[in-house]
Amino acid sequence: MEFKISREEFLKGLQTVQGIVDTKGVMPILSNILIKTQSNGIDIFATDLDIGIKGSYGAKIISEGSATVSGRKLHEIVRELPDEEIHSKSDKENNWINITCKKSTFKIACLPPEEYPAFPAYKEEKDLVIEIDLLKEMLKKTNFAISTDETRYTLNGVLLESEGKDISMVGTDGHRLAFIKKSNGFDKKDKVEIIIPKKAQAELLKILDVGDSDKGDAKKIINISVEKNHAAFKLDKMVLVTRLIDGRFPNYRQVIPEDNTNNVVINCEIFLHALRRVAILADEKSKMVKFGVQKNLMTLVSDNSELGEAREEIDVEYKGKDITIGLNAKYVIDILNVINAEKIAFKLKDADSSCLITPTDNENYRCIVMPMRI
Repeated sequence: MEFKISREEFLKGLQTVQGIVDTKGVMPILSNILIKTQSNGIDIFATDLDIGIKGSYGAKIISEGSATVSGRKLHEIVRELPDEEIHSKSDKENNWINITCKKSTFKIACLPPEEYPAFPAYKEEKDLVIEIDLLKEMLKKTNFAISTDETRYTLNGVLLESEGKDISMVGTDGHRLAFIKKSNGFDKKDKVEIIIPKKAQAELLKILDVGDSDKGDAKKIINISVEKNHAAFKLDKMVLVTRLIDGRFPNYRQVIPEDNTNNVVINCEIFLHALRRVAILADEKSKMVKFGVQKNLMTLVSDNSELGEAREEIDVEYKGKDITIGLNAKYVIDILNVINAEKIAFKLKDADSSCLITPTDNENYRCIVMPMRI
């Protein structure tokens, strides 16, 4: 195998697969990437057996072939090379690959490409089409709420539901929940319902960012196909195939409160900075802050027996009864960081019921935080 490729194009391909390269697994070959020549370029593959990614990149092919090489080491080398053409040539007989750029030369050990796991099969037929901007927004506004508790397997991902032009996504860890609903713009009558694992979401966001940066003024789309326990996300010359979480997602609709009638309207940026300050002295483990509301005023209080206490007052729009509720400050900050609204509605029922947070101009994005005992 021998080819020449621009450093920028090669680096883009190598960066895309870094999150999937498995450096600590029991199979040494999973720390490698597979490079294959095509008629007018190369394909770069990476897999950890749960997620596989393939990207095609333009290159001048001198001779055909394939090679597997350390994904991390090759990325580190190419990243430090000057912005010039890179010449790559593999010696299959001795399992080496030579990388040359200007006056720099590297010789890297390879493993036999025949031993590399096959790329997961996926169907070309699309089950769902989404604009990449829309999918990015939905992922970023829900994935912070995913559970990290591996014993709660079905909560280790986000639920994606689509029927007709409605598309929704939900993430929850049992203590908080984030739900977003959008109009997709691409009508699909068949219902799609999948749970996308957390790691797959992180890798998906990377290729969406790459696709977004390449799009110019045109809106780009991503095609999704679902088959048994796998889903394939196809964007231009990139394909990501992931194993889906098998199981039933909890009935999230029953925990979204409908009777939180005590509506506090707050400037999001002022609220975020005030809460960050007060949270500095919150208990390290519980992160609890007391949120007290009364007429046109919210009081934030943290109390730590070892560090001290903090208190801050915020002007708000509120005319309901006085309520004080304990909430995990980190959970609320996570919501405020992604809500992207000038004002939010902080909706309460009482001190013992969940808090509902939404933008004042869009109730199709709803976040819930469960209360803590004061």
